[in-house]
Amino acid sequence: MKKLISAVLTAIVFLNTSSCKKIDTSEETSSFVLNQEDLKGTITDGTVTLQRGLTYKLTGALFVKSGATLKIEEGATIEAQTVNGASSLYIVIERGAKIDAQGSATSPIIFTSTLKERGGWGGLVIAGRARNNIGTDVQSEVAGVVYGGSDDLDNSGILKYCILKYSGAKINDTKEFNGISFLSVGSGTVIQYIQISYGNDDAFEWYGGTVNCSFLYASDNDDDNLDTDEGYSGTISNAYCVNNNTNASADSRGIESDGNPSNFSASPFSFPVFRNITLVGRKTISTGSQREGIYIRRGTKARFTNIYMANYKTAVGVEHNETIAFLNTDTKIDGIEILGATKNFAGKDNKGANVTLPVFHTISTATGAGNAAEKPVWADFVK
Repeated sequence: MKKLISAVLTAIVFLNTSSCKKIDTSEETSSFVLNQEDLKGTITDGTVTLQRGLTYKLTGALFVKSGATLKIEEGATIEAQTVNGASSLYIVIERGAKIDAQGSATSPIIFTSTLKERGGWGGLVIAGRARNNIGTDVQSEVAGVVYGGSDDLDNSGILKYCILKYSGAKINDTKEFNGISFLSVGSGTVIQYIQISYGNDDAFEWYGGTVNCSFLYASDNDDDNLDTDEGYSGTISNAYCVNNNTNASADSRGIESDGNPSNFSASPFSFPVFRNITLVGRKTISTGSQREGIYIRRGTKARFTNIYMANYKTAVGVEHNETIAFLNTDTKIDGIEILGATKNFAGKDNKGANVTLPVFHTISTATGAGNAAEKPVWADFVK
């Protein structure tokens, strides 16, 4: 009987001790040594898991190499330690690697910094093997990773219910991180329910690739909200973009779509599709205010459906002969509501001279991301 009582007491002590001890954040399937207080380095194999409810201090760049996976559970927080140098704090998912970051509406994954200001850390960079119109082995402007290839179905993983704040650190005052940079990311990747706020540069930027993205929320970033380049061809749907910040770049826009920066006839042509988009700029029209709600140039094609736009100087701007040539053929706006613009449409040729644009749009009442200028119902995860 005494032995039985002793065994029961031992079991109770063990259970109590186990329930109180700090959660082990190591990951047995990878050789990477995970330190909750010092997250940085290179993951070369296996899966590294950042566990739900825990805060991980990002103290340097974190690279995930081909064949490895970074898994982030719902409710986890990655907090960049700005004191270590904002431009050295970023996360890169390289070609062939994956990120598995699946939060929930009630418990999203948070990427933030100790400095609660724009540019407190770099951001998230995801590289893939899909096509672009620059090359198959292109080196990125930031983080120095290679992207591009011929696999438009490439899969870089999943991002769902994630919040990124205070990104956009500068490198030598000449280059800046975006909130998320998609480098030739393929359509096998899932991107849904993402918030990017208070960034120092673009919120979302796509450099080539075919990834489809939906339920995007961008607020008070200092440059463009949605920026497509280098042959990007995918669908961006249900995006709510609003700017209340008064210090945004004079070059900032709601949507900016480009082709190849030096060869406007390069293929594949950029051909983004935008559906159900709300773009709300600042109400004050003054020096430094945002310019165009939508700006397409450098030989891009584009298709727009159900666009709600308010408070931009010019609603839609089109630049370069190669871009103008696609108007009302590949490039159309099927339903746009424009409020508060000084000018609805403006065009410029390759020499910067003003030109009259053909009619390629239908003006109508639009719901945009779902609730016109107001926050849409699907954005209940936003903080």
